[in-house]
Amino acid sequence: EEKNRHAAKVLLAAELSQDQDKKAEASAAPKQPPVGVATERAEQIDTLIQQAVSRHGVAELHPFLQNALTIAKTLRDVDGNRKRLAAREKRLAKQAEDQQKQNQ
Repeated sequence: EEKNRHAAKVLLAAELSQDQDKKAEASAAPKQPPVGVATERAEQIDTLIQQAVSRHGVAELHPFLQNALTIAKTLRDVDGNRKRLAAREKRLAKQAEDQQKQNQ
C-alpha cells in the first residue's frame, strides 16, 4: 500500500511535468519552445523513479513507475524533435542569408 502511494506520487509528478511541457509548447506557439527543457524534466522523472525504487522499495516493474518511465521517454523524444527542428531552422536561415549575399 505504501509502495503504491510512492509510485503514484512519481506518476503524478511525471504527468504534471508532461502537462507543463505541453503548456510551454502552446505558449511559444509560433516559435519552438526552448531546447533542453523537456530533457531536464525527463531527468527529474528518472531521479524520482530511482528514489522510489532505492528509498521506498517500490518495484521497478510497478505499473505506475513504468508509466512514468514512458512519460520520461516521450519528453526526451519531444526534445529530440525540437533539437532537430531548431537545427533545421538555423540551417535554412543560414542558407537564405548566403543566398542573399550571392544575389547582391
